Amino acid sequence: MTYPQLKPQEYTIFKVLLEHDYYISTTGIAKLANVSWNTAHKYLNTAFSKNWIAKTQTGNRSYWRAYRKDMARRSRLQKELIIKGN
Repeated sequence: MTYPQLKPQEYTIFKVLLEHDYYISTTGIAKLANVSWNTAHKYLNTAFSKNWIAKTQTGNRSYWRAYRKDMARRSRLQKELIIKGN
């Protein structure tokens, strides 16, 4: 099985999501991952379109979370993070 090659910013964003067991706003993720809001938004939407993460919206704000019920998706991301070195 091949794993997707993650860019450093994607890796950091996914790591933040996996370290928190609750929904986090795009702004919160950007701050925790030390990337711009635009970068976080871009990679979060890409991951959401691939069904890797969950998204909910309140008004014009998006909140993101790593899947917890679907352990197969979660463990694939965790394996990728382990392979990358953390």
